[in-house]
Amino acid sequence: MLNYAAILSFLSITHIFLVDEALEALEGLLSEPSAVGKILQELCILNIPSVLVTVEAGVGNRTVPMILLEMGLKGQAKNWTAGVNTS
Repeated sequence: MLNYAAILSFLSITHIFLVDEALEALEGLLSEPSAVGKILQELCILNIPSVLVTVEAGVGNRTVPMILLEMGLKGQAKNWTAGVNTS
């Protein structure tokens, strides 16, 4: 008889979708030994020139703007796996 309420350890269960992904990741790491000791330079640049937020109130067929918020955003993050440098 199969006990569906028994608590099983996650490691004792073999899921095919987890095994395939893990093997592919390991094969990628083992095939490139030169990239293991190499420090990678990572860079993420975020530029949002314009963001508009309008809050309006309306009664019947008349709509009146209450608040108009206009903003922009520029950001940069470097080397987030080793030590984060943001500006």
